Amino acid sequence: MIDNKQKFDIIFMDPPYDKGLANEAVDKILELDLLAEDGIIVCECGEHEKILNENVEVLKEREFKKMSLFILGKK
Repeated sequence: MIDNKQKFDIIFMDPPYDKGLANEAVDKILELDLLAEDGIIVCECGEHEKILNENVEVLKEREFKKMSLFILGKK
């Protein structure tokens, strides 16, 4: 178990596309309480992926040819 009290203002993620890993990573970040209260997660995903977590809100979303970029914050 990780015993880390450090929190991060910005977390960048670029998991392999279309494997569901972006949602797993967001879940783990929240579970381990790694994101500062006003922090953001910047996540690059495959073009058809969506972030499905009720504890974060999508602050911005941009779609490109083969990828999407999400900026997420805590609710």
